[in-house]
Amino acid sequence: MSEINELIKKKLESFPSDVVTLAMEAIEKSEKGLPEASVTEYLENVVRKIIRNRRSEE
Repeated sequence: MSEINELIKKKLESFPSDVVTLAMEAIEKSEKGLPEASVTEYLENVVRKIIRNRRSEE
């Protein structure tokens, strides 16, 4: 699984930073073996944070 995650991380280099942040958080949390519901809830919070940061930059 680690090889796949490393490949994903490498492919993410061409994406916007917000996308990279969200994807990396998803990979890291899923690697820890957290239940799917916990990962989903955590990622919802990450998305909210990204949106707040974008709004504050405007």
